[in-house]
Amino acid sequence: MKLFSKQLYRSNSWAVFLFFLFVTKLVAQHPDYHLQGIVLNSENNKPLANVNIVVINHNIFAVTKDDGSFDLEFEEFGQYQLKITHVAFREELITFNLADYNHKKIIVYMIPKMIDISPVIVMGQNTLTKFDELYESSNVLRGKELQRELGLSLAATLKNETGLAIRSMGPAPARPVIRGLGGDRVMITEDGVKVTDLSATSPDHAVTIEPFSLDKIEVIRGPRVLIKTPITIGGVVNVVRNETPVEIHNQVYGIAGIYGESANDGYLGSLISEIPFKPVVVRLEGSRRKVNDLKTPIGKLNNSYAENYNWSIGGSYFPSFGRIGTSYRDFTLSYGIPGGFIGAHPNGVDIEMYRRQFNVNSKINLPFKNFENIEVHLSHAIYRHKEFEKSGLIGSEFKVKSYLGHIHTNYRGFGFLSNGTFGVSSQYRDFDIGGFVFTPRSNSLNLSTYVYESFNYNNFSFEFGARYNYDRITPEEEKPNAKIGHIREREFHTYSLSFSALYTLTNIVHFGININKSSRVPTIEELYSEGPHLAAYSYETGNPNLEDERGWGTEFFVYQYFSDLFFHLNIFRNDLTY
Repeated sequence: MKLFSKQLYRSNSWAVFLFFLFVTKLVAQHPDYHLQGIVLNSENNKPLANVNIVVINHNIFAVTKDDGSFDLEFEEFGQYQLKITHVAFREELITFNLADYNHKKIIVYMIPKMIDISPVIVMGQNTLTKFDELYESSNVLRGKELQRELGLSLAATLKNETGLAIRSMGPAPARPVIRGLGGDRVMITEDGVKVTDLSATSPDHAVTIEPFSLDKIEVIRGPRVLIKTPITIGGVVNVVRNETPVEIHNQVYGIAGIYGESANDGYLGSLISEIPFKPVVVRLEGSRRKVNDLKTPIGKLNNSYAENYNWSIGGSYFPSFGRIGTSYRDFTLSYGIPGGFIGAHPNGVDIEMYRRQFNVNSKINLPFKNFENIEVHLSHAIYRHKEFEKSGLIGSEFKVKSYLGHIHTNYRGFGFLSNGTFGVSSQYRDFDIGGFVFTPRSNSLNLSTYVYESFNYNNFSFEFGARYNYDRITPEEEKPNAKIGHIREREFHTYSLSFSALYTLTNIVHFGININKSSRVPTIEELYSEGPHLAAYSYETGNPNLEDERGWGTEFFVYQYFSDLFFHLNIFRNDLTY
């Protein structure tokens, strides 16, 4: 009996051992497929707990934690559909390919039911890093915060943001200034594309963007700016309206708004709608703004009026391999420049301008492990600008034709690199001038290549960017004996670098440093201007011998993020040479 029990015990031991060996091998061979992310309230960027996330037609589900995070585990790659619900928010369906987001974190924004529209879901294309979290907290305006800060112009909307100021010759032609730097050291982009206007060249020129219809405004600094511009010491102000739709709603989606200001008896009306015809979605937008002269404690500021018409139409097609879209925008603005102060025309000036732009863009998902997708964008814009004296005569006239394009690929998982972007871009600009302005007609060509990388090591997060630019500026006619010097074709070869490091001391305390090398080529106006500028009441003299602007910037920063308090301290220094 004892012998039998001993043999039975040994047999059972071997059986248990073989069972665990089999299970261990099975688990080891089982692939690890995960989709992770965080769900946020679109109006205040706060995490949402107890959000139900279900994979339709699969027994896979999750509920978000107190910090809004979730983790879904899958058995294999494939096309899936998420159903996201919360009692206080609108339901949404998201279709995705797991191969594009495996082991990546996405951000999902939900809109409360009190706003009677379908939710807008924004899914991050890259891994959610600590840099992304900090940028979202400190450098992005969206939802109710954006509605609360809305002003007559983009600069007025951003005026209360840390480190930003306004450059202006009146309410309408205001432009943002970042850390004391303005002009073309601060690039303004719309859905990631450089805005074609002359707001960077003179304080009387307005930005051709209507802020009322924006989804969000983001101020980009650090290595990421090198995807758009070689000027790292300034920054990029990117406005997002998704003029070419990036998602399909389940039903007709619309926003209507009315805005009023008592200080100038002004009003604005706006209507936006997205209409799905799966797999196609069409977006329509229209707005009209009219403001009268500004009332001040000492009386009315004459000739500070503005009137704007703005409309666009866009559409996107969503095949299985990605997205293809196109859009057209017409922006028209008339406004006044007040007179009677230093730096302005004594009698004031009236300005009329328009921007008409056609865009084509696509995002093609790639069936490769490390390469996620390729993004292509092409734009053609025409900008016209006239400055009228009180007599009705044209004092200055500007016309710009611009052709822009870029193509870049997003990738991940190359060695120690978490994710990155590599691409090329180009811009051809035809600049024509009339009236009593004697800057020669010129054209400029820019060719660029750039790379952006991010990676992590323990408690450290790193970002790196590099960009090379070739610029050629050609006047219509060479003038060896011009008063300002030899007006001739100029070529520039420049490069820019930027590196950021972030150390996470605790979940709420982060220390970081940024070092960058910036470059900027002179503009057509800085090289060849030779004559008066009516609205600015100035005589502008260029220098055709200017070299490119070079500089180094350093920055040390501390972030401390509590549930109800965000603390951000920056110490920076910029050194420029010409």
